[in-house]
Amino acid sequence: MTLSRYLRLLLALLTLVTLGGCLDEDTPAECVPATGDLVAALDGYTGPYSVLVHIDTDGETLLGYAVDTGPTASVDEAMARDAAQGAAYHGEPIASHGALLGVRAGQWLFTYGAGDYTLLAVVSGATGKLTLGVSVAWTAWGSTTSPLSWSDAADLGARCGGEPSFGEVGEVELDPFYGGAIPAARRDAALAAVRRTALLEALWARGTVTGTLLVEIPRYATSVDPHEYRFAVLVSGVAD
Repeated sequence: MTLSRYLRLLLALLTLVTLGGCLDEDTPAECVPATGDLVAALDGYTGPYSVLVHIDTDGETLLGYAVDTGPTASVDEAMARDAAQGAAYHGEPIASHGALLGVRAGQWLFTYGAGDYTLLAVVSGATGKLTLGVSVAWTAWGSTTSPLSWSDAADLGARCGGEPSFGEVGEVELDPFYGGAIPAARRDAALAAVRRTALLEALWARGTVTGTLLVEIPRYATSVDPHEYRFAVLVSGVAD
């Protein structure tokens, strides 16, 4: 190992101590540990959490992220429906008339409407709180209705070695032309974008990642340009 590489690894090791991360000979030279709001939200915390990563149409550019934490709750469909109402765009009755898609990767999923007017509400099965709201309306200019603010994606750092697990992986495809399945190349690109960050290392250092939900949000109803999508990747687990 060259002296310069040794010094870079030593510097990365010192910055990783606060995260409980690890280094080995395979650690990339560009390794940057997670910082900022992510670390602050989990520092000293025990219980369920979710981290939502927003990804741009190229499947690679991170637009931001949001962290949500407990407390733990006994979540049933009625409780999940009440929370799902928070995803409404113009007061649509998601709670009373939304269709239950099921529970995937530990998240309750509800939709309201169809085709180029669809709302999606994602509710944590661990806390009963709304973790993601998505609107695909009229021209299918898809956008998130919840959360409304995002932390700086730079906080997520760059992968610091290893291949930590996403846990159980589920997906939701909102484009009516694809029948509920995200094309494999786009799904893999979005997951790879998250894996290139230090997010998974930071979460596993604090407990267990139990599941990851990938939502593809169409930007145009015709889907003429297959790159015109945004993605929401919701990683959930338990900090101990």
